Amino acid sequence: MSKDEIAHLNESSEMDDPVHQFILGATYYNGIVGEPDYKEAVKWFRLSAEQGYVMGQFFLGLCYLDGTGVEKSKPKGVEWMRKAAEQGDAQAQFNLALSYEKGEGVKKDMKEAAKWYRMAAEQDDAHAQYGLGHCYYWGEGLRACKKKAVEWWQKSAEQGLYQAQYFLAMCYYHGDGVKMDKKEAVKWYRKAAEQGDADAQFELAQCYDNGKGVSEDRKEAVEWYRKAAEKKHANAQYCLAVCYYCGDGVARNLKKAFEWCQKSAEQGLSQAQYFLAMCYYHGDGVKMDKTEAVKWYRKAAEQGKVDAQFELAQCYNEGVGVRENKKAAAEWYSKAAEQGHRDAQFYLGVCYSEGLGVKKDKKKAFEWWQKAAEQGLSDAQFNLGACYKSGKGVKKDYAQAVKWYRLVAEQGDPTAQYILGNCYFYGEGVEEDEAEVLKWLRKAAKQGHAGAQYNLGICYEFGYGVRKSRKTAVEWYRKAAEQGEEKAQERLEENGK
Repeated sequence: MSKDEIAHLNESSEMDDPVHQFILGATYYNGIVGEPDYKEAVKWFRLSAEQGYVMGQFFLGLCYLDGTGVEKSKPKGVEWMRKAAEQGDAQAQFNLALSYEKGEGVKKDMKEAAKWYRMAAEQDDAHAQYGLGHCYYWGEGLRACKKKAVEWWQKSAEQGLYQAQYFLAMCYYHGDGVKMDKKEAVKWYRKAAEQGDADAQFELAQCYDNGKGVSEDRKEAVEWYRKAAEKKHANAQYCLAVCYYCGDGVARNLKKAFEWCQKSAEQGLSQAQYFLAMCYYHGDGVKMDKTEAVKWYRKAAEQGKVDAQFELAQCYNEGVGVRENKKAAAEWYSKAAEQGHRDAQFYLGVCYSEGLGVKKDKKKAFEWWQKAAEQGLSDAQFNLGACYKSGKGVKKDYAQAVKWYRLVAEQGDPTAQYILGNCYFYGEGVEEDEAEVLKWLRKAAKQGHAGAQYNLGICYEFGYGVRKSRKTAVEWYRKAAEQGEEKAQERLEENGK
């Protein structure tokens, strides 16, 4: 616009033409001639607005809301937005709705927000359609209806608003307000992702990674993780780190895995903090540093990451990367155990059994071992069998002892197999059974258990459940004696060997 044209606008404006006043204000606002002059823009917007011109009212409201060319005043901004909105301007209706939603310049009122969102949405304002969709989805300002939320998000998404495209994709993915359709979800994730939305890029990567709605393609997943990661998306940075660590979709590179994991961890993602700690602990992609490992275990643990709580407890228990502290170890074992971490439950049981960092309590030891045992941890199952056999922490019950020893024995533990064989020999918790004695002693003996080898030698020497065989007895005695079993050595001497 030339200076002559501006002069002409000034002449028209002085004759109180609100349209020309607005255009002149917009000229100053946008710096069409020279640098923007927001104060001058506000002057002309006000003259236009006071004559009732809707665009003048809208832009004057915008200036007050943003503090552009005038002292910021949310209430005055809302006042002018309302005037424009009441004249039917969709942008003003949207901004007024936003003010009611945020409680800026006016008391927060979601019913009013929904009302103005609807007015603008019905005029095809994409942002208002998106906002109205949120009101329906969360039931804010009107009765929740996910189906209607999807309908409004669909309208907005089709106009290209990436935020609506993302939420529409989420609805299709989870079947929220619409029939579940992973392929349709991928379609909308892709549209939003291609506009640069990091959340959509991450979700699209997840779809490729897991083969949901699209053929599994780890290489493509890595590319979308990378796009989101470069926008500082913490979960994408973490997933990209995992890809580099495992060589999944990209050449394995522990250094890059560490670098991306560090970026994510520094944003506070507990999974990444735990992973970073593991890298420092084992020296994966970075120089081994147990102290630094403890630092990151602690950060993740304090956020409730159960694996980190357990590893931090282990560090305190063993004095690795931090001064040994049995009390602190027991505290972190307890936090992890209460979240159901079976290894932590087992070690907490050990703490109570031995009085490490806590007051010795055999009953509590039994209770924590029971929790871990019920989750299938063989060490805990073994200890539970021992508790029932000895009556420590629980009433003695040989049948229960046999039950738990059997579970461990069936997993191939030679000591449990040896004890179970003895239970059958002495009839403790089970009827005496020569065949079962031999079965379990043989399993344990073949795995090198000295006690089982000795007892199996006894069986062969005296014909217990098997034909006597001095030669076979001596073979088993010798195996046991070589491991330091004194009784086996005595039997060899008795047999002249």
